[in-house]
Amino acid sequence: MRFHFDAKKSEQLRANPKRGIGFEEARELFAQPYFLDQRSDVPEQYRAIGWVQGQLYSVIFEVKSRFCCNLIFG
Repeated sequence: MRFHFDAKKSEQLRANPKRGIGFEEARELFAQPYFLDQRSDVPEQYRAIGWVQGQLYSVIFEVKSRFCCNLIFG
């Protein structure tokens, strides 16, 4: 699956002590998600919860096509 995200926002997330990771690292979560559910219908958003670098994280994302998703926040 390909991921699209704002590189500048990714850097801001990585620099934020409450977040600690950017979108690049968050992609690791999709390798083996612990939990996955639909968050909202409009827009169609999903939540994935899983392990990244030994810590539990949640990510909200939108699936734009079968092969691509947009990461929204980490």
